[in-house]
Amino acid sequence: MISKIFKKFHKSTKVIPKGNRAFTLIEMIVALGIFTLVAVVAVGAFVKIIDANKKSQSIKTAVNNLNFALESMTREMRVGYDFYCNPPTSTISRSYTPTSCIEQEMVAFRSSKKGTGTTIPTCNLIHAYRYNSALRTLEKAEQSNCDENITSGGGLFLPVVSKELDVESLKFTVSLSRNVG
Repeated sequence: MISKIFKKFHKSTKVIPKGNRAFTLIEMIVALGIFTLVAVVAVGAFVKIIDANKKSQSIKTAVNNLNFALESMTREMRVGYDFYCNPPTSTISRSYTPTSCIEQEMVAFRSSKKGTGTTIPTCNLIHAYRYNSALRTLEKAEQSNCDENITSGGGLFLPVVSKELDVESLKFTVSLSRNVG
């Protein structure tokens, strides 16, 4: 009889042997909550890293664009001569006189590129760079033939840097004592 009671008691309590223990529902909910919290923090950090990488790439692209533009401008100016500064709203003709200037927004010079024309059979073409304060960009104009003038209002000036790049200020200084030619 005792053995029947013991068996009945043993079946109703269902004692689990030590090797087969399980988690309770509360333990599972707490573990799932902690895991979710850690996952949310990790995803947030990952999104911030991706955003920082995009910003870094954007800055790198802008700096590379500006470096390329300034290097090209420097190369052209290095082999140019008869530098001339003038207000950015004036016309640059073939007959300009080289001048010195301090902190002007536009500079023109005779480049090493040769050109032809009807009134002037051959010449060194004029290139001009200016800072466009309205668009906040660096622009360039160049003659396509020897008879052409460069006019700032004539639409000859084209941006040298990408439109995403915002140039806050740019000034040119020319000293005639350093000019060649």
